[in-house]
Amino acid sequence: MNNTLNILTYFVLCIHNYNNYSCFNSKRSSSPDYYDKNTCVMGFSKYIKKSNLFNKNENCNCSLIENNKVVFSVYIQIYKNKDNVINQLNNLTLNEKKEDIQNNKLLEKKEESMKNDNILGKKEENMRNDNILEKKEENRRNDNILEKKEENMRNDNILEKKEENMRNDNILEKKEENMRNDNILEKRKKICETIIY
Repeated sequence: MNNTLNILTYFVLCIHNYNNYSCFNSKRSSSPDYYDKNTCVMGFSKYIKKSNLFNKNENCNCSLIENNKVVFSVYIQIYKNKDNVINQLNNLTLNEKKEDIQNNKLLEKKEESMKNDNILGKKEENMRNDNILEKKEENRRNDNILEKKEENMRNDNILEKKEENMRNDNILEKKEENMRNDNILEKRKKICETIIY
């Protein structure tokens, strides 16, 4: 590092879930840090508890570390000073910045792709739910049709029994009429016998 270089910065350390960048933990330096020849390392003595790396986040339903993967990021905010530090750093890190910009674009595309995958997954789930609802409605309609058919069959059975009862009543009436006629015939016969005798 250059002897005259004196850099004033704030920095943010961030841990992301490898597959879901909305699941993260970050910590910002509370005061500005100066980097120079003698001070070139900064950080936190206690950043995060080990157990918190595996706890599920309620908002995104995942933990920071999944499948033994995690992403560490460092964001540095650099302030200009009289020594024109920004120009010096730009010369030192121009190639790294280009690569970072490309990586950030890839990350953004990954995030957008994951969001689209989530949207598609939800659409597919909604379509499955719609199909289930349609099938339930169709089953209800079929149940109603079956109930009506059964009711019609019961009504048909009642009608058949009524008709059978009516036929039986008619048969009984005819029998009774025949019996009356037989009685009349017998009486006539007797009368005729008494007259002729």
